[in-house]
Amino acid sequence: MFSVKEAESLSPFELGLFLEKSAKKAVKNSVPLNAGRGNPNWTAAAPREAFFLLGLFAVSEMERVRQGELSGMPARIEMLGRFEVFLEAQSETPGKNLLTGIWRKGEQILGVDKHDWLFEFVDAITGDNYPNPDRVLNYVEKAIKAYLKRRFLKGLKSHSIFLPLKGARQEFVTYLILWSIISCFNQGQNCTDDSNFHTVFRNTTAIALPI
Repeated sequence: MFSVKEAESLSPFELGLFLEKSAKKAVKNSVPLNAGRGNPNWTAAAPREAFFLLGLFAVSEMERVRQGELSGMPARIEMLGRFEVFLEAQSETPGKNLLTGIWRKGEQILGVDKHDWLFEFVDAITGDNYPNPDRVLNYVEKAIKAYLKRRFLKGLKSHSIFLPLKGARQEFVTYLILWSIISCFNQGQNCTDDSNFHTVFRNTTAIALPI
């Protein structure tokens, strides 16, 4: 059994090994999923296929704006129609269905324009805007906010902003999140319950997301 008291004295690496051993003991007749330290014992094929399909479409859009031996930047004009034709030409696979679903749900769930949603996808995967943008993309922020609000933060304020972070800032934010969860455990609460996540973050107007 997992013991919070036993884990409190462990370093991050020791804690990882402790959790791995505990999981193996709990599922003796099967192999537990292990994300490892960047080396998981599993992969998710459908999201990768969807990602590569989107990239393939983005490359075809770059090739339409050829500049001599070099390709140009994807053009938004009539991209929606070309994307629909591209999807129709693909075989029915989990990756294609996932990409199609994500694109359609932008309008159905978030209420965003399908053409704008698609162009943000293609512009982002092209990766030609460094050092811009300096923060999370507009529609990506809407999707993240909708997911967090639905899953964890039902009282999330509509004007909340999201700050994707990396490096030392990520470690700081991760520490704050872990501290909140440990405090929750120490108070004897069920920390996996949605209401307790709401308690931790109910006054949040800016949420930093480690990436």
